[in-house]
Amino acid sequence: MNILFVAADNIREWNSSEWRMAIPCRAIQQLPGHGAAMINTEQFDKSMTPLSTEGGLVGMTDVIVYQRNMATEAAYKAGMYWRNAGKALVVDIDDGYTILPPTNFAYPYWYANDGENINKLKRMVPQFDGVTSPNKLILRDWQELGVRYTYHLPNFAQLDRFQTVRREKHEGFWVGWGGSHSHYDTWYRSACKDGLKLFCERHSDAVVVIWGSDKAIYDAIPVPPEQKRYMGAIHPTKVEQWPHELAQFDAALAPLGGEYDQRRSWIHALEPMLCRVPWVASAGVPYQELAKWGYMVQQETPEAWLEQLEIVYQERDAKVDDGYVQALNLTMERNAADYVSVMMKALQRRRLQCGARPAGVVRV
Repeated sequence: MNILFVAADNIREWNSSEWRMAIPCRAIQQLPGHGAAMINTEQFDKSMTPLSTEGGLVGMTDVIVYQRNMATEAAYKAGMYWRNAGKALVVDIDDGYTILPPTNFAYPYWYANDGENINKLKRMVPQFDGVTSPNKLILRDWQELGVRYTYHLPNFAQLDRFQTVRREKHEGFWVGWGGSHSHYDTWYRSACKDGLKLFCERHSDAVVVIWGSDKAIYDAIPVPPEQKRYMGAIHPTKVEQWPHELAQFDAALAPLGGEYDQRRSWIHALEPMLCRVPWVASAGVPYQELAKWGYMVQQETPEAWLEQLEIVYQERDAKVDDGYVQALNLTMERNAADYVSVMMKALQRRRLQCGARPAGVVRV
């Protein structure tokens, strides 16, 4: 089987494309008997010319995994062109665009002009061969919008990035977080920041470490300047650097704030597990499958955050070895074959619709 991944992100905001397109593409390229390639959305829009480089690449493909932006006429025409040629096309959606809060940086793109782009997305996506997502609530949302086939494909990590990390000695107890500017609402709505205030008041050696492009998140955490550090953002072309920085935390944070955040993925828990770092998270859909290996805040209050942070402070690494073993099962290297099986399922359904001979029997 040949799978083509169509990435939507530009290099300044590459993180989602890395997780949803690039990591599975690399892993499938290593599987005997299968092939994978990746292009961007602009290249896909030009692919209807059969003699073009893009057209030749798509022409050799069985399944197209299109990331997110199936909301333009060019994308829709190209998608339908190749679908009518017998390809299966699934749309990968890893964010809760249908309930995007107005404060989210992507809101103007999707909801300007009376929601022109979000309405196109809702209209176009159900006409293709299914939706993949790392979050089951997102799949439910699209089922309610008329998508017949949905496939849960979690964000599986690329293992080799975590195999060489080393924790370095440092002063104090580092409580850390890293993420994009789309998480400002998370910090505004979550009680985590006020729980950190209580924790830092109790422990003079506590240091809050924040990585990311939005310094406003760092500024919003009400702890003394000497007990917090803003580290800036890691450039998208240096994503392999992040596991090393994460491994320096003594505790990692995974707050959630509101219904939109319930549609995030589990990476703020999975990455610490692969680095053998204990993690404290808001209870919710993104982390419920990994809750056994973390410290869950059941009530979104400062006191509840303090309680779980205190347990980690006292226990330190009590859960990290078991968590690491579990995390190894959640890498793309161990799940690439299952990923291909899901794509085989989509292709089989498409071939049945076309009246062609179905692909081999696949159990998913």
